[in-house]
Amino acid sequence: MRKNLLSHDTLAIAVLIALWALFFWRLLTPNPIDQASLVNGDFSGQFVAFGAYQYQRFTSGQVPLWNPYNNGGLPFIADTQAAVFYPPRLLTIALSFLSGGWSYHALELEMMGHVLLYSLLMYAFVRRLTDSVFGAFIACVVAAYGGFITGYPQLQLALLEASIWLPLGTLGILVATSPHEVSETRLGFKDVRWSWLVVSGLALGMSWMAGHPQTSWFLTYLMI
Repeated sequence: MRKNLLSHDTLAIAVLIALWALFFWRLLTPNPIDQASLVNGDFSGQFVAFGAYQYQRFTSGQVPLWNPYNNGGLPFIADTQAAVFYPPRLLTIALSFLSGGWSYHALELEMMGHVLLYSLLMYAFVRRLTDSVFGAFIACVVAAYGGFITGYPQLQLALLEASIWLPLGTLGILVATSPHEVSETRLGFKDVRWSWLVVSGLALGMSWMAGHPQTSWFLTYLMI
């Protein structure tokens, strides 16, 4: 029975990955005729430029403290949307360095990776909450490909990246405070799985580092 459930989860996750690839196929295809890029907007005018400056400074062995290119100069590290130390951005910079340099498509891949991660995290959360493979699958499809995530957040990258950590944070709280045995109805202080609350804290910290404080405030309120 357990093996059967695992096979159902594996199939659901495989379908989610295939759906993600289908949704973004024009950004992923190697065929130049079919290729497309995200339209001009905040993504191209702000976040690609931010990422390029981060790449330039970090790969030169410097922390991007100051931006000399806007408004006569401003403290780059203090701009929340720059997300200077956001771990996935550092990973994008590292992979770009290894693959030949910064590019527009590198940040598109970062955006797509966050959408995929959001769908998988939402699946894990709802799967644990409902114990239903079908319910978890439907929930994460609606969440990842509904009007919010597939709308402006893909261009306003900080908004997208601050949002996607919610299911991991709530999953940590759910597991940390769930009874360990079916017969238990109340949890004492010693019964809490504190390691899972650490996971929730890390998820919330990732949201705050992503650079959209308004969204992270909403996540904080909901998790509390």
